Amino acid sequence: MKEEELRENINCGLCNQPFAAAGLPIFHRVTIETYCLDVNAIKRQDGLAAIVGSSVIASVMGPNEDLAKELHEPLKITVCSTCSIEERHCIAQLSEIANRETEEEANESTKRR
Repeated sequence: MKEEELRENINCGLCNQPFAAAGLPIFHRVTIETYCLDVNAIKRQDGLAAIVGSSVIASVMGPNEDLAKELHEPLKITVCSTCSIEERHCIAQLSEIANRETEEEANESTKRR
């Protein structure tokens, strides 16, 4: 990670403290990808499997379409070593914080132009 990127990620997304404040020079960069099942694609694949009599054959013969769609771009969040060992954080909370940070970065870059 280069200096500019490190400076952008210096604060923990959960406690908002510099990650080195935890006493360890270790931090986590978590990427969150959120997907939603495509029910219609699943029904098509299941229907083909029923017609040919085998899900293995259907997977080879079928269009190989995505059965789950990405809801948004992957979100990234920095987490310090202290917050990384706490049990109180859930994925939805991490996603919300990362989404908020992404929106703030986009607003800042728009203001600079």
